[in-house]
Amino acid sequence: DFVGYRNFVHSSSNFKNNKYKVLWAGRLTEQKGIDRLKQVINLVNDSINKDKIEWVIAGDGEKKNEVLDLVKMNNNVKYLGFVLVNEMPMLYSDCNLFISTSYWESFGYSILEANSLGLPVISFNIPGPNELIKSNVNGYLVDNVDEFVDKIKYFINSRPKFGQI
Repeated sequence: DFVGYRNFVHSSSNFKNNKYKVLWAGRLTEQKGIDRLKQVINLVNDSINKDKIEWVIAGDGEKKNEVLDLVKMNNNVKYLGFVLVNEMPMLYSDCNLFISTSYWESFGYSILEANSLGLPVISFNIPGPNELIKSNVNGYLVDNVDEFVDKIKYFINSRPKFGQI
């Protein structure tokens, strides 16, 4: 019930500021591509003014220490830890873009949740996400880290919204 999910958000929940907020949410595991997430963040941060972007990471798992190291090395990375399911709609609505770095997925609920709240999504072109994302409509599918970085930079610089891409 993604319409009902969207109804969890209150009109006062949008706290967007001048920074472009990129959200990653999920289990902190190898499957979810934490190594790719780190690589993407570092490459984007090295290629743009870091004051333009804020990375928001939500989740918990065995790769938590890698995320904490990423936070220590980057002052624009915010780690929230585990977020309750009923708080996720507000988190999605506070961000501009959702990214999925997974190596494999069965069904991308987080992608549907993000889209239901108006967030475009960038994901690798793998089964699951490629059934939910139509490039240039509700997000982008990419084939490698370089394309992933290019799409994030496109969003930061042009700031398209869901339905405008």
